[in-house]
Amino acid sequence: MEPATTATVPGGPPASFTLSGYKPLVISGASVVAMGLFCGLNTESLPLTWEAYGRWGAPSAAAIWDGAIWGLISSSFVHLAIWHLVFNLYWFWILGRKVEFEMGRGFTLGLLLSAAFAAGVGELAAADTTGIGLSGVVYALVGFLVVSARYDSRFRGFLAPRLVRLFMVWLLLCVVLTVSEVFPVGNAGHFAGLGWGAFVAWLQTKRPLRRYGLGALVLGVLSVPVWWAPWSVGWLSSRAYALHAANQLGKAKPYYRLILERDSANQFAQANLKMIKVFELSKQAQQAYEQGQLARGQQLCQQILQLEPANDWAQAMVQAGTAPPPHLQ
Repeated sequence: MEPATTATVPGGPPASFTLSGYKPLVISGASVVAMGLFCGLNTESLPLTWEAYGRWGAPSAAAIWDGAIWGLISSSFVHLAIWHLVFNLYWFWILGRKVEFEMGRGFTLGLLLSAAFAAGVGELAAADTTGIGLSGVVYALVGFLVVSARYDSRFRGFLAPRLVRLFMVWLLLCVVLTVSEVFPVGNAGHFAGLGWGAFVAWLQTKRPLRRYGLGALVLGVLSVPVWWAPWSVGWLSSRAYALHAANQLGKAKPYYRLILERDSANQFAQANLKMIKVFELSKQAQQAYEQGQLARGQQLCQQILQLEPANDWAQAMVQAGTAPPPHLQ
């Protein structure tokens, strides 16, 4: 039975957009999830911590590189501020229910999840974080609706030109706010979402085999920063830490050096390279003493003390003079 009530959207949607009797279950469910995560995060005594964010669906970049890939999707549904939640859900509802009404629930669910993934990966690759909020998904809906209007009469005229311009102005304004350090915004997530939505709309003009093949290929390319991101100090730090923790010091050192090439003042890399150097000198000194090379042992311990003046082991060796120090544990 054809719905009879016309739904209006700021900017003037066509009269054919009717929703009476139609229940947008996917959009409704996603909205409920976002509201639930908002309430949960705001019950935390210290919500502005990665521990709290991680418990409510927005793990840190380090956690994602350590295997919490689900966070690339779930972080899109996490909000801390009420204004952020309301603003995003307003447009998410208006744009999303049109897509679900015309394209169906299965398609809409796939679009939302893939858009959240694209936005999360975009932000991860550009800013070493996933960002939080549905704005990347909202921009994916905008991209989908704008491009679909060129190929599908069901979407033609739904978004008035002035509304599209509003979204584009806001997109650029967010970049200005971030660059000028007035207010940080997940711009990479916005652009990634917009591009993904437009790409999915274009895919609808292709035959199913090509459509799904190209979609899978692009998603595969988008996922590269999850596994390999040598331009990212965060990714390099995550790799270095994992190798260091596994006692693979020789493999960790190149990552620390790459970090310092990109960020010469990085204290994490500086401290850990010094720690490795002290450890290596200590092993060499211990070996020198065991082989009776006391002068070399003293020289190596002096090098240790130059790097770490409070090193008890090296101090004890220097004070002992010719006596070999206790074995390293």
